[in-house]
Amino acid sequence: MAIAYKLIDSAAADPTYVMQYYSQSIEEYHRYRDGFAPALQKEHSDRFAGRFRGARQLLEEVAQATAANTEPRRIRVGDVD
Repeated sequence: MAIAYKLIDSAAADPTYVMQYYSQSIEEYHRYRDGFAPALQKEHSDRFAGRFRGARQLLEEVAQATAANTEPRRIRVGDVD
């Protein structure tokens, strides 16, 4: 699964996007990394050459937290408080 985020608190002139990928196990991640990632990275590099910066980190979820009795808030363009 992948989720794309747009950074909303940035002074940069161009928008900043972050992609987060999730896998069910380390084995599934290794299968993606070894079998699919190189072609996807090349396609992305060819398409956006000179217009992106890549950084990859492998993270393990250790906990989830939400405020009591609240649903996560999703912010959309046009939301006004």
